[in-house]
Amino acid sequence: MIRHLLLLLLSCFLSVGLKAQDVPNTLVIHLAGGVDEVRVPVDEVDSLFIEAESGVMHLRQTDGSLHGYPLVGVSYMDFTCEEHSPYQSVDLGLSVEWATFNVGASQPEDYGDLFAWGETTPKTDYSESAYLYYHNYEYDYIGVNVCGTKYDAATACWGDEWRMPVLSEVRELTDRCTWTADTLNGVSGYKVTGPNGNSIFLPRAGYQTSTERQSAGHDGYYWCGSLNRSKPSSAYNLNFSGYAAEWSANRSMGFSIRAVRPKKNDGKQVDVIIFMGQSNMAGRGIVTDTHPEDAPSVIDGAGYEFRAISDPTKLYPITKTFGLNENVTDAIDDRSMKTGGSVPAFINDYFKKTLTPVIGVSASKGGTSSNNWQPSGSLLPDAINRLTTCVTWLETNGYTIRHKYMVWCQGESDGDNGVSAANYITRFSNIFNAMKAEGIEKCFMIQIGNYNGSTAGLAEKYEVIQGAQEDICASNDDVIMVSDSFRLMQARGLMKDQVHYYQDGYNIVGRQAGHNAGIYRNVSNLNKF
Repeated sequence: MIRHLLLLLLSCFLSVGLKAQDVPNTLVIHLAGGVDEVRVPVDEVDSLFIEAESGVMHLRQTDGSLHGYPLVGVSYMDFTCEEHSPYQSVDLGLSVEWATFNVGASQPEDYGDLFAWGETTPKTDYSESAYLYYHNYEYDYIGVNVCGTKYDAATACWGDEWRMPVLSEVRELTDRCTWTADTLNGVSGYKVTGPNGNSIFLPRAGYQTSTERQSAGHDGYYWCGSLNRSKPSSAYNLNFSGYAAEWSANRSMGFSIRAVRPKKNDGKQVDVIIFMGQSNMAGRGIVTDTHPEDAPSVIDGAGYEFRAISDPTKLYPITKTFGLNENVTDAIDDRSMKTGGSVPAFINDYFKKTLTPVIGVSASKGGTSSNNWQPSGSLLPDAINRLTTCVTWLETNGYTIRHKYMVWCQGESDGDNGVSAANYITRFSNIFNAMKAEGIEKCFMIQIGNYNGSTAGLAEKYEVIQGAQEDICASNDDVIMVSDSFRLMQARGLMKDQVHYYQDGYNIVGRQAGHNAGIYRNVSNLNKF
């Protein structure tokens, strides 16, 4: 009955003259508080019904799944027009969702394209001499894990939310699923059934080592993104030559790719990120006639600000002046000087990679040195208080926190003060250790830029801090350099004064940092190899 009602509503939209591409195709259930929403393609809705006694609205989907929403928690429902990807995935009850067909295919039984490891386009010749990353009888190093990078064919062909699986995900597929030799529309392969009963079909698509595809209909070989560290000319793959599970093969060979993507998020699973540092973390961006690019709007559902100081009772949309009123006298007090920073761009690109909303906490103050941020001062305890207040509120309100990270962008004041590399490294270590004691897992470092003034000797002092930041990331696996683009701004004319940037400069850094942090989070979320 309700399904008929939905179709009737769609017909009403059509009757008022909407273009074909404007036909509402997605049901949106807006939950109370304006923070969360549920989006379901209309063609996946079987029925909607209300259980009067319990006061619960039930959504039954065409796959048989049933979802309940207390009426007191539903604000309203409407329809929207969304472009739905032609690429679909199946939740097998594992850590990621697996695509329903191979990259280059359009049906589960289609073989699709073959790729050499690290190459992103199919070709005719898969001999060693034709491999893009083979020169002078040696294999080029392109990373120990290429998932989600520019070397990932799944990402290149299908978009940012897709990637090749890492080895641990392949092992999960082999160890936790039931494999049954089967045929689909006359094509031989394996039906792989997950612990939740859902399944995918992997065709025996063969492989290629020169110009001819071999063993199609008999064997299947599927790349994963993990390099064989003990033999760098090879990478791991899933193969079923009779079904032999994982295997390491020459990177130049042409294998199939079955992509994966993160599991759908219900909006209640979040990553908490505290943004710490001085003015270039706070944001001093401006828009001018010659630099008209403003900060991007944050993607719906990608992230929210928790205002631990000014209103620790709910979540707020993230804007370019993130943290504007989060000021504490004699502690983190930026005196409402935030005009536009990198956080919106960071949130968008991080979400594109992880599909996990970010709850952002502001903890930045202009003009502060690493010495000001020591545990004995007032800034670091204030930052810790903001973090713990956020975590407590989220847990109390039913959120699941998947990860806690910090983003650190600070060091210009240390350059001004002539701080040595050794002292900066020691001071940062003190800061990071204190944050780790409060549950922070990793620090995403944004390197400071170049000095853009005329004071003699300061440019070299900034380079000392830049080098110290590189040394920190090289020596500590828990600190990851996610952006070095501030160093490029001076040459690109994107600096508005001696140390700050136009808004488009902050956008560039935010995109790079969010993208790289998202890639790192996706891979580190698993046992990598």
